Amino acid sequence: YSWFNTGLQMGNNYYLFGTTDSYSPPYVTGFNRRDGWVVKTDLNGNEIISAAYGNPVLFDGEFTNCIKAPYNKIATTFKKSSQYVAVGSGIYIYKAGLLELNDDLSIYKEIYFTGNEIVGDSIHFSEVTNVILNEDSSFIFLGTKEVVSFDYLGRKKGLVVKMNKNYKINYSREYDYPMSSGTALSFGINCISNTDDKGYIFGGYVGDDSINSGTPQSWLVKTDSLGCDGFHSCNDTLLVCNILQAPDTACKNDTAWLQVKFKGRSAPYFIYANTTLALDSVYYPYALPLWIDTLMPYYPTTTGMQNVIVSVHDPWGWHNSDTVQIFVKNCGTGSIAETWYPKKVEIFPNPATNELHIKIRTTITTPITITIYNMQGKQIKQVITNQNETTININDLGQGVYGIRVTGSNLNCNERFVKIE
Repeated sequence: YSWFNTGLQMGNNYYLFGTTDSYSPPYVTGFNRRDGWVVKTDLNGNEIISAAYGNPVLFDGEFTNCIKAPYNKIATTFKKSSQYVAVGSGIYIYKAGLLELNDDLSIYKEIYFTGNEIVGDSIHFSEVTNVILNEDSSFIFLGTKEVVSFDYLGRKKGLVVKMNKNYKINYSREYDYPMSSGTALSFGINCISNTDDKGYIFGGYVGDDSINSGTPQSWLVKTDSLGCDGFHSCNDTLLVCNILQAPDTACKNDTAWLQVKFKGRSAPYFIYANTTLALDSVYYPYALPLWIDTLMPYYPTTTGMQNVIVSVHDPWGWHNSDTVQIFVKNCGTGSIAETWYPKKVEIFPNPATNELHIKIRTTITTPITITIYNMQGKQIKQVITNQNETTININDLGQGVYGIRVTGSNLNCNERFVKIE
């Protein structure tokens, strides 16, 4: 008794994912089982190989989604019964995860989720209903989480988890539907997609047992790039804004630069100098948690001592600000835009895992050469660029300490960074 839920084509083969059930006669106990099932065929549908995955327990596994994973692997999500919890009438609690397969359908990696870590045989999702692979090879998992208590038996929450290609959890977000009674008769979120502003949108249904006898209603959630919905999912982080450095004196009708540092629960951010938009749609440059440290322009049009209010706004209407005093004078010609800022090259993060960012805080007039070398002085990578910010992939570097040299356009900077897994 078997069925398929999903499938994909990879190369000259189809891969079909689903479930196979085995049942015993009533007089035989302990044999019934449900396993995840994969069938590999050629492009004409002829079976080449198949495999079932699981242990001989009831409702052991079911493959519901599949994607092409990094390194030419095939990934599928699954759920398994984990334990029987006698709460009220008793329910099964499910554990869910990701299974990556090699081309011969052998297991490459099997993952279970719990909290913000990946450990064996632990519960995080009740069910993974969808998974997508981002351009940076990170996974986004959509599903549900069972909330077991004597008051809210069977209550569920929506859940989105972002995991990078090294199988580390970037964040985990829970989504509640505001039900009046706290108990859902029916609940499901089924589909998720990327949005143009680097966020996500997902949908499904929810039934409130106190409204229309629990008749399901459509449910749609839009998040920002950090998975925040502006209501319940990111209440753990305050929006903070600090002015780190600013010029004492600026010139009228010329651009002055302020160094600001901020963080919050959502992205993108919008940064204002007084009432003028100075920076539009600023995102975190790499994995959380972190601060954004950047330069923002201020363009004074009047002279005298002025209060400059730097305010940071997130997509949900939250904002925070900091204030600095700058004296503005008539300077004639010339610019003081960059003379006060001593650090012309910024290298982050440090330590780094997947990417290294090099930001040049000055005008580039000639090509910049960025060289990474090991502690024996051997050149490992070299990039030549005319951009003020460059991202270098360091996934192929082993753990350890490396040197980095930035030269060109009147720059000669030598720094060290640490590569970690």
